[in-house]
Amino acid sequence: MNGKMDLAKFLSIVPRGDLWVFGYGSLMWSPDFPHAERKAGRVHGYHRSLCILSSRYRGTPDKPGLVMGLCPGGSCRGMAFRSPASKAKEVLDTLWKREMLNKVYTPKFVPVYLADAQQGTQRVQALAFVADTTHRQFVDELDVDGRARLVTTSAIRWITCGNWACTTRTSRASSKRRWTFPPARRTNERLSTTCTALAREAAPPAARQRGA
Repeated sequence: MNGKMDLAKFLSIVPRGDLWVFGYGSLMWSPDFPHAERKAGRVHGYHRSLCILSSRYRGTPDKPGLVMGLCPGGSCRGMAFRSPASKAKEVLDTLWKREMLNKVYTPKFVPVYLADAQQGTQRVQALAFVADTTHRQFVDELDVDGRARLVTTSAIRWITCGNWACTTRTSRASSKRRWTFPPARRTNERLSTTCTALAREAAPPAARQRGA
């Protein structure tokens, strides 16, 4: 599977049954598609990274922001959503319009480990949008501070890039909370601190060890 695959072709290889979707960024707190349940989960073999330039929702062509992508290595906590099989086509159509406009992601089914108080650990195959490292919008040369600066100084069209980052950071902690946007007015210093912390968490393990 790759980012150039159209929805019709992707539908032909989607496993039968209920559809699981793994969210690691804004999908955690704003899925905007029908689902029957949501559970906190973890993916191994990928980490969350501020690695994709955004000129649509989090910035402009002149002042792009950064959004999340899944990159190889490490692990990532997020939210898994289960949609009934009867809604799978509707869900995928919604996700394609939202995530695949510029084809910067590769749609891929990955194993997600769900924490369930009654059943223990449950493993499901969930759709995740993995960063395409060959795409022109993918960036990996920025250090942590550089990513934080790009987030806090981008020109915003939708939710502020900094507030989006703050919400992403708090949303992954629980699957039961009702998510709300942080206050729109924050000082650059506070945003920079929060975004730097998020960028450090999202950095590859090797970069964190170097203190990058």
